[in-house]
Amino acid sequence: MAPPHARRWLWLRPRALFDHPQLGPMLSQLSRDAGERALLAEAERVGVDLRTIDRALQVERGGASVSLAAGPFDARRIIDLHWDRMLPPQRRGEAGPGIARIEGMLGGQAVALATDAACGLLARSERDPRLVDRLIDDRRMGPQPDPPELIRWHLEGAPAEVESPDSAALTASLRWTELRADAAEDGLRVTVVLAGALPQNTPARMTRLLTTMAASPMGMAVGADDWMRPTDEAWSLEGDQWRGAFLIPWRGLRALVSLATGTVEAPGRREL
Repeated sequence: MAPPHARRWLWLRPRALFDHPQLGPMLSQLSRDAGERALLAEAERVGVDLRTIDRALQVERGGASVSLAAGPFDARRIIDLHWDRMLPPQRRGEAGPGIARIEGMLGGQAVALATDAACGLLARSERDPRLVDRLIDDRRMGPQPDPPELIRWHLEGAPAEVESPDSAALTASLRWTELRADAAEDGLRVTVVLAGALPQNTPARMTRLLTTMAASPMGMAVGADDWMRPTDEAWSLEGDQWRGAFLIPWRGLRALVSLATGTVEAPGRREL
């Protein structure tokens, strides 16, 4: 469903994430107090509560971005709330049977919004209004299966955080990178996919990188040196794609959330 030539996109199942017995409380901990109020205020402002969205896609293409969401929306309310906040030049009409569409200036940039009430779809673009029309078109979306994971993050090329002179041989040949995450009984199962004409020592390079991360101050603070034990055997080659599978136990995720909210200190990590 992502437009061609999209540099970066993120797929989520927000409702499933918030409803999960392990992930839900952690997300609530991250958003409690000020975060909770911000979620409610945003829902009142735009007509959508993030936690009620079944499926969501966020795409960046050039300098523009577009979002697609599916869920039990009040399409008319969403359109009206955005229309009231938009500045000229404005346009309002239909992009097809049952598809309401508006366009105008919002926050100093061109924004377009389209809703398909019958399908429970909402599309919003910034800087390039045409992206909305491409996403909301049923003929484009129909044959495309949804990713099965709770989260899938895709990036053309290599993340800037791993680009360095030491990793030049690896990142120069990397066509795209993906991070896929899904819940399991014992934790969050994460798959890293690296596509391209990569060197045969890619698993060893990635193992060294993950081992360094686990031994870093943040890794030590959440006990990653206990549960993150990467090995070359965690990686497999399928065509031109190296795939690494890892498990982050729930205690590790809870420690990361506690660290992010400032409720845990490094000396107590062994008790997590």
